Amino acid sequence: MRGDELHNQLYFLPDRPTSLATEAAGSPQQLADHAAQWFEAILRKPIVRYEWEHNGRVYAGRYLFADSGQGLSQSYNHSLAPDGQAESLAADGHVTGRGWVRTSGLGRPDRIVPIR
Repeated sequence: MRGDELHNQLYFLPDRPTSLATEAAGSPQQLADHAAQWFEAILRKPIVRYEWEHNGRVYAGRYLFADSGQGLSQSYNHSLAPDGQAESLAADGHVTGRGWVRTSGLGRPDRIVPIR
């Protein structure tokens, strides 16, 4: 059995294992027990949300595991962001695909909120 983060559309395991990776061999019962323990460990990991504000409103956020910094999801609202920021991020290579802004280019967040 192998487990790790999956590609969000193709469902492929990454070429290099992440901090979430697991691998096991054994009987079906042993593999079921291993998978259950693996999922429980992931569900217990602490999560935080990074927030970036402009004019008193959150325009970007990123959820990540607090212990490893591995990202879970992110968002960026162009209409709430500072004027010209998206263009600057694009010029620096922080925009991918259909204008998707990667929050990694935003620098330090204005607030870090513990989720669990």
